[in-house]
Amino acid sequence: MLANCCILFSGHLSNGLGHEKCGAVQAAIANKPLPGRINSVVDPILPVVASVKNQPGDIIDNVVIANVKYQVQKLQERSPILTQLIQQGKLKIVGGRYDLHSGKVNIIT
Repeated sequence: MLANCCILFSGHLSNGLGHEKCGAVQAAIANKPLPGRINSVVDPILPVVASVKNQPGDIIDNVVIANVKYQVQKLQERSPILTQLIQQGKLKIVGGRYDLHSGKVNIIT
């Protein structure tokens, strides 16, 4: 879908955004069964939790930031079209962390 949008609308920038106090991140950290299809959002975050669980600092914020980096990387790897656009310098995918209190986005990738 993103690849089609980049081609059809000549998109040059895509932004993956995480935010503080993310419920999906908190659910991934808790790693407990969830109702319905919520796990489809939480499951992709589980490897990120494992990768930062021993880092100092706030676990939720650490996972939010690491998850943004991870998802941006996966997005770039998943689509041959996006990969080609990135290699041609026609597209850049960046990740950021949205601060709910200030409304600011800090670019982290």
